[in-house]
Amino acid sequence: MKRLKYIICLLAVALAGSGSLNAQGLGFYLGGKRVELVEGDSINFVNNDKGQVEVKVNKDGQVEVYRGEEMTFYGDIERYLLDINNAMHYYFSSESYHAGFGYGGVMHMRDVLTGDLYRPDNGYNWFQNLAENRIGVNEVSTVYMWSFYENAITACNKLIGAIDETKANHQQKQYLGVAYAFRALYYLDIARMYEYLDCYETKPLSNTGKNIRNLTVPIITEKTAEKDVPQLKRATREEMKNFIASDLEKAGSFLTDFQPKSKRLPNLACVYGLQARLNMWVEDYEVAAAYARKAINQSGSQPLTEAQMYDLENGFNNMAPSSWM
Repeated sequence: MKRLKYIICLLAVALAGSGSLNAQGLGFYLGGKRVELVEGDSINFVNNDKGQVEVKVNKDGQVEVYRGEEMTFYGDIERYLLDINNAMHYYFSSESYHAGFGYGGVMHMRDVLTGDLYRPDNGYNWFQNLAENRIGVNEVSTVYMWSFYENAITACNKLIGAIDETKANHQQKQYLGVAYAFRALYYLDIARMYEYLDCYETKPLSNTGKNIRNLTVPIITEKTAEKDVPQLKRATREEMKNFIASDLEKAGSFLTDFQPKSKRLPNLACVYGLQARLNMWVEDYEVAAAYARKAINQSGSQPLTEAQMYDLENGFNNMAPSSWM
């Protein structure tokens, strides 16, 4: 590609991955053509061997290919960013895995794995194997969990890698801040999930006898070459903590005045909240408390009242109350 003025295209393609887009009223220009996207369309792009942007649009099973040197999008761009959490929404749809409905499904999986949430082992229960700790390479929930984060982090990496911070305008830097915040969120999630912690029943040894205490996951960024991925080592807790802290510092610097239309996108208060969560993980409670207070003050949020907490329509499941950042 000769120029990177089509930054917005990466918001759609990178953040939506190969999943479907909630794309009514959205579209792009490429190669002299105007392409309108509708709900259910999926798009994927590559840089072909001619240095062009090559976009494949799947419309009801029919694939259309568009090529050109510069790509721009039209429509409400923030709606593309919202698809970052839904990038895996349709993953495993051919296998009818109904538990895999994006980030909400992943959060519920974690709740089930804690053992604090009761799940019956009969009936229409797509989380049964997690409730029974059936975890392994042949378990669909295990594969889904890793695949969700792999694709979501890849989406963030594509966006971060596409924007030249030194040349980006103010709005593009805000999108960059969103990507850094999401990447920090995802790495913080999986670092805590995959880190080995001492317990009574197991030893901190891999199947090859290696000590894996406090090892998390490999760190893959926008600068990581695909050929180098198999050689990556699991990051230590300290390495991961420093990496996530760096992403959050960048996110905070780019989101100082970002006011998204939807609470599903991070703002500065959310960045402070993630910094509090990060320091809770490494047990630096004094710093965590300071960031938590900054998050509350920045957001102006208030805890739900008792009436709101028990309201099935306007309580915690409604983002309108001020308890949501």
